[in-house]
Amino acid sequence: MANPNIAAATTINFQNGGWSLNSTSTGTAILLTVAEHYAIKINSLYVCNTQATDEVVTITFASLAAGTGAAHNNDATATPSLVSSLAVPANTTVQLIDNPIYLLEFDTMSGFGGASDDDLKVFASWEVFID
Repeated sequence: MANPNIAAATTINFQNGGWSLNSTSTGTAILLTVAEHYAIKINSLYVCNTQATDEVVTITFASLAAGTGAAHNNDATATPSLVSSLAVPANTTVQLIDNPIYLLEFDTMSGFGGASDDDLKVFASWEVFID
């Protein structure tokens, strides 16, 4: 299902989740890992700074599946970022995406940030397509 036909999915479920981020990339929290035979469409992604000082957040992707149907060179060693060291104002919530993002089986989304662990909280909602 590396590149599923989502119109032919046997089941589509809605889910959401929340995470506290670790402060450094060495303690990166894996936010989402897509299981085999699944694809997900992330509809919303927010980060909340619970501190009285500005903090920065980084959200990255890894193990991105090459898929089929489009000619492209997928760099398997790349770790593309959705945001990198994005400033999140004190006591504020920031919307990180305003258009859906699709992840295929085995893709992962990770994040870290804040001066200390748990300074930043992430909320996401997504649809799960099951093959």
